[in-house]
Amino acid sequence: MTGFDLIILTFYLVCVVTVIARAIASLFVHQIMIRFDRPFLEKQLETQQLKGAIEIDVKLEKRYNLDEFKFLELKISNKSDRELYIDWDASAAIDLEGRSHRIVRIIPGMTLDLLSPQVNSVIPAKRTLVQPIASESSLRRNSESSPLAIARTFVDFSKLKPDRKDDKKKNRSQPKLEIFYFYLSLAFRFAASEVSTIAPRPIPLSCQFVVEPLPWTETLPWRQEKEKRK
Repeated sequence: MTGFDLIILTFYLVCVVTVIARAIASLFVHQIMIRFDRPFLEKQLETQQLKGAIEIDVKLEKRYNLDEFKFLELKISNKSDRELYIDWDASAAIDLEGRSHRIVRIIPGMTLDLLSPQVNSVIPAKRTLVQPIASESSLRRNSESSPLAIARTFVDFSKLKPDRKDDKKKNRSQPKLEIFYFYLSLAFRFAASEVSTIAPRPIPLSCQFVVEPLPWTETLPWRQEKEKRK
């Protein structure tokens, strides 16, 4: 084998190894599981004597890539005999770092304007509201004249991304998986009662969401396909 042949062979092997390495890396997509902590909310409802009057549910997927979780879809049921109001401008999202973000309700076909106050939502007695919401910090405008669009995740998950500097020091097959939390603080009030002159009291309710990074073995394509078939 000549020196030139050796150079060609070396170049070929480098290309093959690079392609294989990229193919393997593409399998390891960093994913998270987000869970709505119902007992956390139920305890507040019980403390405020609202159990059976207000129900809150959240539509969540089984897993998300770090850049997929763009908005929350709330399902709020008013089980009482009075109208229930939701004050969106008094509500907020609390991210993984404890920072507060204004939330914006999403209405189909609406041009989002963050300068104007949001109108309170009204849920009639025995009715349910399904409302998607985004955080103000996730909204971006492509140009000065274009409407706002959701461009980032509901809360910032950048701290969940692996630290490339530490990758060489850590064993990838045995990562330390931490649990994180973010919150949705909602402001409610019931309509005034016809038989009472007392002004309705504000009802603050906090929804806790548990964020669990999935181990890389759970993110492999064949594991996800197996989960879908269940």
